[in-house]
Amino acid sequence: MWQEPSSPIDTKGFLPMYASTFPASPATDAYLRSGRIIEPDETSQDMVNRVVTALATADACFGPQGAQVFAKRLGWALDTGRIVFSTPIMTNAGRYPDRPLAACAVPPVDLRGDLAAVKTVVDDYHRAGMGTGFNLDASCPSRTRPSRSSSAAR
Repeated sequence: MWQEPSSPIDTKGFLPMYASTFPASPATDAYLRSGRIIEPDETSQDMVNRVVTALATADACFGPQGAQVFAKRLGWALDTGRIVFSTPIMTNAGRYPDRPLAACAVPPVDLRGDLAAVKTVVDDYHRAGMGTGFNLDASCPSRTRPSRSSSAAR
């Protein structure tokens, strides 16, 4: 169970490095390395430290007083397998500041509007290495959508 850490952010506003206890193994590191999720000289524990530091540093921009607690909780959750991040987060966080930390997004487009503009936005997302998804609920009248309780949906 998570317990609140006693050490706050230091007086200069810097986050201490998180010390991962992820149960690394040569097989795990080889797998992550083969997928280019970690660098050739990086371990899975290094990756956890890198991701936690990058995300906690970003979090500190919104509230430095809670960033250290966030870092320790996030690191603990990763180390214990309570959460597993998507590949873009594990690959890019703390390594490639110009690359996305999400695998898929819902672009802010009007599917009833100019489809050429929709294509331009979607193409930009794909060039950035992201996938796209859409909420189609608003694109068709409710009478044409099957209800959640219809027999066809079962």
